Amino acid sequence: MGRRVKVALILVALLPPALAGCAGEGPEPVLFGCALSLSGELEETGSLYLEGYELWKERVNSGGGISIGGESYQVDILYYDDESDTQQTGELVEKLITEDGVDFLLGPYGSSANLEAAAVADEYGVPMVQGGGAAEEIFTSGFEYVFGLLNPASDYFDSILEWGTGIEPGPNTVAIVSADDVFSLSAAEGAEQYAGELGYDVISFATFEQEGDLPGILGNLTDDDPDMVLFSAHFEEALSFVETAKDVGLSPEMFGITVAPSDPAFVDDLGADADYVFGTSQWVPDVSYNGSVFGSAEGYAQLFQQEYGREPDYHSAAASACGVSYQLALEEAGSLDRDDVRDALGALDAETFYGRINFGADGRIAYCPMVAVQIQDGNIVIIFPESLATGSASYPAPGDGTP
Repeated sequence: MGRRVKVALILVALLPPALAGCAGEGPEPVLFGCALSLSGELEETGSLYLEGYELWKERVNSGGGISIGGESYQVDILYYDDESDTQQTGELVEKLITEDGVDFLLGPYGSSANLEAAAVADEYGVPMVQGGGAAEEIFTSGFEYVFGLLNPASDYFDSILEWGTGIEPGPNTVAIVSADDVFSLSAAEGAEQYAGELGYDVISFATFEQEGDLPGILGNLTDDDPDMVLFSAHFEEALSFVETAKDVGLSPEMFGITVAPSDPAFVDDLGADADYVFGTSQWVPDVSYNGSVFGSAEGYAQLFQQEYGREPDYHSAAASACGVSYQLALEEAGSLDRDDVRDALGALDAETFYGRINFGADGRIAYCPMVAVQIQDGNIVIIFPESLATGSASYPAPGDGTP
């Protein structure tokens, strides 16, 4: 979907919620609230979540609504733009609860934002289901009303590292570069620990606070000549990383990047420079998952393609899965009581297009295997695990290794 269409969607979504029908035609819609990054540095990925939430809402409403206690309820979602500012996230979530009177919360994008939102949700006893925060702290803080659909950030590079141990000759030396935020550091530190356990030699670990630090960091890595460079950050920073690596001539045998490679916009923005980059994904359209609301993963992808003109990535799928989780829990609870719905979410165990949704005692999803992918000729190819692979990895990268 082009940028102009995306902006139009956001503007429509920010309008006050519409009633499901004329007065007297049924109960008031179930009102969900969400503080989301619809501008600022996280806008690109925040918009993917909005699309996933909206696709679920339209699916529900076009199908007659959610059956709760014998009545059918339509769904509305009220969004506020937190402008990629986590301080605003908490303030806006509180506004959604205390002033707008939302029934339930959908999570923002980013671990830091989700920590802020989770603290407010828990304080007021409002359930929040989120698919945009993976930091351990979200699930170790004792929150009782917060449920998450992503693997912990510390596992994000596991599938790439495991793939590398299974090829011969494979990568041996690893350099890690991370943004200085909760999610990125958690993913980078997890990669450092797991790489050591698997027998890799981690020769460098560097963090940066702003993108202007990257030329110096990556320039230094050219002398270290690592086989594998892992970069942990968000979408816009990933674009800068690839461009900077090319500028300074950093040419390892492979690059692995969190978050960005599974987003089709990564290829749109970088073109051929995206080729041969490795990434990981919580979900891809090729998986064989099937279940309630959307049917199969392939069916969900087709519906998303019809609506937005491109394939979904895991961010949008996770957002839609948040809605599916609520839908199933509301039907099971037969009530809009927040504690009843919280308990139903905690007991949920369902097969869906996103996979099996079942939350552990800490609110984290119990089953969500990640896949390793590589960009090849502009396409996202699953290369690990073998059971889900749609192709083989190109390793080492052709030419001098530079994207």
